[in-house]
Amino acid sequence: MRALICDMCSSNNMVKQDGLFVCQSCGTKYSVEEARRMMFDGPIEIEGSVKLDRTEEFENLAQLARESFVDCLFENALQNSRDALIIFADDLEMTVIQFLARFANEGYFEEIPLYCKNGIVRINLIYDKLEASFDDRRDLLVRIKKYGNIVCNYKVAICNAAIEEFKTQKYDYNDRMMKEARQELFFCKAGTSDERRAKARIKQLEKIISHNEDIQFRINKALDLRSSIEDFRRSIIRCVDLKLKALDREEEAYKASVIDAYWNEHPAEKNALDTELLALKMELKEIIDELVQLKRRASALDDICKLGNTPLQLKKNELSNKISRINREKNRLGFCRFIKKSKLNKEIRRINREIPSDVDISEEQNILIRKYRDELKDLKNKINELSSQRDELNGRILIIQKELNLEI
Repeated sequence: MRALICDMCSSNNMVKQDGLFVCQSCGTKYSVEEARRMMFDGPIEIEGSVKLDRTEEFENLAQLARESFVDCLFENALQNSRDALIIFADDLEMTVIQFLARFANEGYFEEIPLYCKNGIVRINLIYDKLEASFDDRRDLLVRIKKYGNIVCNYKVAICNAAIEEFKTQKYDYNDRMMKEARQELFFCKAGTSDERRAKARIKQLEKIISHNEDIQFRINKALDLRSSIEDFRRSIIRCVDLKLKALDREEEAYKASVIDAYWNEHPAEKNALDTELLALKMELKEIIDELVQLKRRASALDDICKLGNTPLQLKKNELSNKISRINREKNRLGFCRFIKKSKLNKEIRRINREIPSDVDISEEQNILIRKYRDELKDLKNKINELSSQRDELNGRILIIQKELNLEI
């Protein structure tokens, strides 16, 4: 027989109250059957060199607990996690499943139980002792966050159902009903049946008011509980997120120390990689600069060949815009500004004489298109060639950077 030890806080200060065993440290309660199983089940100590390996049994129970929990079969998850913890008492995942499944299995509740708050403390205590790999710890923390969300969603749904049920229990009432009843009583003669009927109506409305106030109190209580559940959810998420960030920092520091240690032992190899990386980056910069110049030239030629933006066409566009501005200025002048308008009309006629004709523009476009078509084709081929060289250099640079980070 083993000592009766609380599986939430590891205290052995147990007292039997109202047919239940109650932990005096955290308030966790156990039935007589649970207490009996905790005292008589579990690993058996045998003197000598014999050692029982119950790892496979633990893994089977742990998998059943996980599957039951995800399927919201919380009673099964609670039983399987407790059985698993008898084998390995400090398993973090089973500890989390145990107190969350117990929380979910209790149905409607008045407040967040103390063992839930202690459970988060327990997470911190057990996690600090873990010796698992970075990936295993990260996966475990993600699962813990998932378990917290499953339970909180389940409990929020219970609160929402209770709120909706309470709402159906409220009677129809508004202040106008009481006002009308009091007015009716005011106009009734004393001692008449009308007076008795009015007083009975007022008494009935007072009972409705009291009943609705009680229902509203329960609704408000359920709303507060729902808010407490969300606070509990946030506390789990905050606990896990802090550990995930700390784990990322720890992993980065570990990788940096491994990289530094390796290159301290292989300085010649590192110098060769650094030299090659620097040369590749310089070559890449030259190619990118040349690409910028070629693309700028190609864009200008493309405007000429496709859009017809030759010098004469651009000149025509500029002069036409100038005429439009003068016309807007002329239209803003008053009716009697004949002299000013005359000068502006003269300026418009002068500019019109400078605008190239469509024939000259078309002829220039044909000449330049024939001239630049082959050059534009060569430019595009050169751009494609340099782009391929750039991509190849980026790939080689990436490989060297991975080698420097010991990723390959």
